[in-house]
Amino acid sequence: MVYSTSGQIVALSPQKTSGIDCLYNVTGTECSSYTANNKGEWTNPTKEELETIYANKNKIEATLATLSATSLGTGNYVYGNQNNDPIAISFSTGKVVSFSSCSLQGVIRCVNTLAKIAGGTTPTTTYKVGDTYVKDGVALGTVVSVDSTGQHGYLSISGGIGTASDANAQCNAKTAGGLNWTIASGTRTCKTLSSTSNGCIYHSGDGTGDCFSGWRTNPYSGCTGTETLGFACEAPF
Repeated sequence: MVYSTSGQIVALSPQKTSGIDCLYNVTGTECSSYTANNKGEWTNPTKEELETIYANKNKIEATLATLSATSLGTGNYVYGNQNNDPIAISFSTGKVVSFSSCSLQGVIRCVNTLAKIAGGTTPTTTYKVGDTYVKDGVALGTVVSVDSTGQHGYLSISGGIGTASDANAQCNAKTAGGLNWTIASGTRTCKTLSSTSNGCIYHSGDGTGDCFSGWRTNPYSGCTGTETLGFACEAPF
């Protein structure tokens, strides 16, 4: 089913749900044998693709239910290896988890694009971090992360100043580009806002923190303010 405005598709059922533990080596080709409606070219998901799927999880789950397809659930969706262990996005928390503990089990769910399913080609516009993301001739924000293809990732913009409740409400209300806007994660907030403005503390999807030497949830002692803070909004593309 389609899960983004750029035509990205997630399979209606997992490719692999057992045997993915700390001893499993993710080859990156697990999805090469997956087919749906006699259409091939399915691939393993990237970290960015899984983050986008998780960001749209509630909408996707509703559609999967109407199709009597397999729910996304709260499993650990694997996208690669790290230090000889599988690494995944937890669909319970949205956070990265490494299988250093052999008690964890993973899931591989394949992805595709409408262009491939239709027999066409994938989008040719590529981005790198720092580029301005443009859709239909309108600049929507700054690219703050991309996947290995450069065609998908996250863009972000400054949201202004407000309480945590204000920040979430303002970001969720955005509709620019038809994208799914939310308050930015801590890491992507730091790529968007100055580390010294607004008392140097920010609201983010990861809580409150600062951007000294990257995102930190334990703000610098010289920072002031706990309620009305700066924030950024982000959207997957």
